[in-house]
Formats: sequence, structure tokens, C-alpha cells
Amino acid sequence: MATEAARLENKEPTGRKKKNQLDLTLTGLLMEGAKPYAVKIICESEVTIVTVQETLAVAEQLLPGRPAPDGTEDARWQAIIQVAMFAEREPEVIWPFVLKWGSHEEEDVRAAIATCLLEDLLQYHFDLLFPLVASAAKSNEFFAKTTAMCWKFGEAAEPTRAAQFDALCAEIRKSRT
Repeated sequence: MATEAARLENKEPTGRKKKNQLDLTLTGLLMEGAKPYAVKIICESEVTIVTVQETLAVAEQLLPGRPAPDGTEDARWQAIIQVAMFAEREPEVIWPFVLKWGSHEEEDVRAAIATCLLEDLLQYHFDLLFPLVASAAKSNEFFAKTTAMCWKFGEAAEPTRAAQFDALCAEIRKSRT
């Protein structure tokens, strides 16, 4: 975390340190080994704990929003990526968020949910969540489209589970025709 923490040393053009300048990113801290279930962001004398609930609240404020212009970072996607940092440890907390936004009419939002969250949840918690995913995909056209965007990783890529996922995707494709 030393690299990311060093970014606090932002200085004004005059050479003076900017007061209370926080330029730590949650992603940067996580990439440098911070625990994903409660990341500490340090700003001079202040310490903030970022929980899954706080991360979900930020993402909820940004969604559905509008796609960022081409070539710029999309804050909505970044917020969803931050939520994904909790996928391995907090699947039950994240699932309602995935269901809500994976069922949204906006394709870009669904793509972010599929590739940044649902894939991760199925990667680590296939047996827990696949029945919920299958039920939602069979009853909601938009969630079906979200599910069909997913690739298989981890547990979802294991042969028996992959066959279940592939059968669901085949059923989704068949129901669209």
C-alpha cells in the first residue's frame, strides 16, 4: 500500500502540500493487498472504513446513470467494480444488487453487472447462487440477457457446473426465438 499511500504527497504548484488532499483509490488499495471486506482509506488524521454496504450505496447513487463518453472512465462501471471486490466474501449481501441492476433495461448497466459482478459471484459461489440466477433468468427477460453475457470462471467452469450454466444459456437462447 506504500505506492498508493505515496500519492497523498500531492503538492500545489507552489510546492506546498494540499490540505486534506485524498487521492487514494479503493481499487489501488485493493490491488496493493488491502483486505476487500473493510478497506481503510487514510487522509492525514482521518481513517475511513469502506464496507460493502457503503460501496453498494455509492453504486446505487450512480445507477442507472448514463454511459460515459467514449474514451473516458465510466463512474458507474467503476462503482460496480468496487462492489465486485466484495464478491468472494459477501455474496448474499451483493445478490439483491445484482438482481436489481441485472434486470434493468439499460444494456450497458447489465453488461457491467454481468462481467464485473455476476461472473465473480458464480466463480466463487456457484452452488449457492446458480439456483437464484436460473430462476431470475427464466422469469425476467433482461436478467436472462445479463446471464447470457457471462463467461465461466472458477467454480462455474468446472465441468458439471459448466454444463448446468450452458443448459441455462441454451434455454435462454431458445426462449428468445
